[in-house]
Amino acid sequence: KYQSQDISAKQGIGVEDLLEKVLLEADLLELHANPDRAAKGSIIESSLDKGRGYVATVLVENGTLRQGDILLA
Repeated sequence: KYQSQDISAKQGIGVEDLLEKVLLEADLLELHANPDRAAKGSIIESSLDKGRGYVATVLVENGTLRQGDILLA
C-alpha cells in the first residue's frame, strides 16, 4: 500500500496534508525514535529567519534530534 499527496511548497498547497499523512503512517507502523542514538535523516527545507536564526524542516530516519544538535546538508 502506498499513499500519495499532491503538494506545492512554493504555493503552500497540500503541505499540511502531507505532514499529517506522515505522522499517521508513523503511528500505524508504531515507529519510535531511539533516544540513545544520534539523529540521521534528511533536511527537507532550510532558511534563515531574521528573528529566529537558521530554521530547518528535517525528516529524522534514525535516532533523536535534540535542540542545539549540528546539522550537515
